[in-house]
Amino acid sequence: MKNNKLIHHTIILLLVSISFVFRADIIPENSHSVERTVVITNCNDFPDIQLIGCVSGVMPPNNPIYAIEENQQITSGYKFNSLYIFGIKRITLESIGGIDNITEEYMYANTTKVYKILTSGIYYINNSSSLSKDELYYEIVESLEGTFKVELKKRVLTFDDDTKTINY
Repeated sequence: MKNNKLIHHTIILLLVSISFVFRADIIPENSHSVERTVVITNCNDFPDIQLIGCVSGVMPPNNPIYAIEENQQITSGYKFNSLYIFGIKRITLESIGGIDNITEEYMYANTTKVYKILTSGIYYINNSSSLSKDELYYEIVESLEGTFKVELKKRVLTFDDDTKTINY
């Protein structure tokens, strides 16, 4: 009797756990998907610096560290992952043998600024909105002190009727 009760409780716990996992990827009721595109538009303005994307989270891709190039879509893979952006001098990158030899620990130990920004992918909003596409354009900005940051410069929202709203 005790074993049957334990088995019964284990099965219930397993079913409840599985339902939460599957619910995470279900489109919410009365909503629709919106495609988000995120790019950095002026990487080539800083030829001495290489931006590095570092993905962390529950399901990181096989290569969680990648070079970010101008106008390339910035991604983090699975929707619950996060992307952090680091800047490294190209000469330093070459001295350690390129991007294949960089680890997340190296980036945290050898850079001063870390940026977390939205990434390309799909998100869901209420059907009362006719938004269909969300484009975010970031730029690298150098401060007077010589430090760098990534700033949102323009956002273009496209709606079902192909009208656009541009925010600067």
